[in-house]
This record gives sequence, structure tokens and C-alpha cells, in this order.
Amino acid sequence: MNAIRLVGLAIGLAVLVQPSFAKPETDRNAQPIHPPVPTYPVEAISKRLSGMCDMHFDVTPSGKVSNLRAKCTSPLFCKESERAALEMKYTPKQSDNGPVWRYGVVYPLEYVIASTRPIHKGQPLEWCEVEEKAIS
Repeated sequence: MNAIRLVGLAIGLAVLVQPSFAKPETDRNAQPIHPPVPTYPVEAISKRLSGMCDMHFDVTPSGKVSNLRAKCTSPLFCKESERAALEMKYTPKQSDNGPVWRYGVVYPLEYVIASTRPIHKGQPLEWCEVEEKAIS
């Protein structure tokens, strides 16, 4: 589903988050049954910043996102994109023996402030920093 989603109005601006229309680089058969629902980062809105992220991950046999890494045009989009991607649910990949891991899925997200032209087009994507998680 490539529906554009109006996320909200802030400072008189319409802000949209939508799947990018760029084709994923790998595993074109991955179909989300619960697509991401990111919220436009407030700091990006205040800076009138459009951007995009490519979410790189694997899908478990139960359809959950695993091994997530994000590449974004700005670090302002990293945290929210990662949060939304972790909530996605996918149709598991099937083999003769049942569901199996799906590796190398790339899901693009585009953040657009409607009243500006998307200046992020052609900008390089940088890997987001990975937060260290405490082991308990």
C-alpha cells in the first residue's frame, strides 16, 4: 500500500510521511502486513527539513523485524524511523518446511514538508548510530 499519510500540521505546514516510490534493492517479495507509521520529528519540522531513510533489516519466521539498521539523509529522522520500523509486521517467507528467515529487506521512508520542494533528493544516506543496549 503506497498511501500518503498526512501526519499533522505544524506552524502552518503540512507534513507527510510516505513510503518512497524507490524500489527496494533486495528481497522484492517482502510484503508488510502492518506498514510503519512514523511521526514527523518535531525538530525536522521546525527546521523545515525534508528527508528520507532506507530501513535495512531481516524478517523472522514469525514476521517481525530483526537486525534493523537505518540510513538517513539526516540524523533527525533516525530514531523515529527505527521506532516505526520495529513495529512493522511482515508476511513470513515460506519454504517447503514452513516459515523461514527473510534476509536483506530494504524499506524506504520519505519525509516531506508539503510547502517545500524535497531538497533531500540526491543527498547521500548515512548510517544511523546504533544505540548500545545494556545487557542485564
